[in-house]
Amino acid sequence: MNMLQYTFSLPTTIRFGVGAVKEAGVCAKSLGATHVMIVADQGVIRAGLIRDVETSLRDADIPYTYYDKIVPNPRDYHCVEGYETARAAGIDCLVAVGGGSSMDTAKAIGTLLTHGGRVQDWCGADKLLRPITPLIAIPTTAGTGSETTLAAVVTDTKTHEKYALNDPVLRPKYAVLDPELTVGLPPHITSTTGMDALTHAVEAY
Repeated sequence: MNMLQYTFSLPTTIRFGVGAVKEAGVCAKSLGATHVMIVADQGVIRAGLIRDVETSLRDADIPYTYYDKIVPNPRDYHCVEGYETARAAGIDCLVAVGGGSSMDTAKAIGTLLTHGGRVQDWCGADKLLRPITPLIAIPTTAGTGSETTLAAVVTDTKTHEKYALNDPVLRPKYAVLDPELTVGLPPHITSTTGMDALTHAVEAY
């Protein structure tokens, strides 16, 4: 009887628990970070969800810069702008806080920091030549899953198409899962992202 052969790899280190977000600085330090870019949308920042991230980075003596132009269905030009900001600041570690759009934007920024070119150049499967800039993903919703996946979806604003980068090196080095970050979400976001997570679980089952 022939058996299906397959390879499964999940290299992301997952830190879960109440208060886990306070370990973001420790995670960044372990990656050798000297200057971090926090990638988060303005709503997440206004809600104060990155305060513990900031505190932990300061405690680890790691300076940080923000990139907050995050929108649903990340735009290619925002990824390029984030990359240019990161390159000018000498960023060597990314911390994405929020939903899938923040994480996908950060993955694209990390790709451009290590590969150059356009985001579109790296669209497709297994095209990346080396690891991207180390990424720490801190989700604030239940439903994204991008904190452990090998994909990033970006919108081409000229063709109005969505395209995906798919490569194992896109996976974040750390996924920091702190349930307290989801407590203050608006009810409709809690319900829709909860259903997203449930749907993935049912599909897997």
